[in-house]
Amino acid sequence: MRWLKKGTLFFLSILFFLSCKQNQDSQNSKPFDIVQNIDSVFSLAHEWSEETPPIPNQLLDSLAIHLDSIKIHRLKNSPEPNTITFSADSKSQFNVFEKTPTLKGLNKVSYDSYTVWRSVIQNKEILEFSLQPHPTLFWTFTIRKRSQE
Repeated sequence: MRWLKKGTLFFLSILFFLSCKQNQDSQNSKPFDIVQNIDSVFSLAHEWSEETPPIPNQLLDSLAIHLDSIKIHRLKNSPEPNTITFSADSKSQFNVFEKTPTLKGLNKVSYDSYTVWRSVIQNKEILEFSLQPHPTLFWTFTIRKRSQE
């Protein structure tokens, strides 16, 4: 009986310490800042070279988890190859994109249902961020590299 009490106390103390560690870990973890992570994608796109943009797949994967109403179509996608495209059912779902410091610092041109932000990157190429209606995806926000016009 004595060993049973000691075993029970030992087991309960282990559970107590494990729960304390779990609470401490959850308090130390930072919340996912959606605006900051979207801005990271936009600022990394400015380093787009001849190859693909230097945007880690982990960053796009974590965005895909947190942007539950927005789909991400990576560089080799069918809607528009050689672009990174985000699609959603409504234009308002992209409001969080417009809050990013990178887009706020770029020249913005708006038409009726089409908005474009442009920036010159290396080799006089243009990095374009555009928000427009799409015939099959409803609304798209596209990051593309263009030659200077």
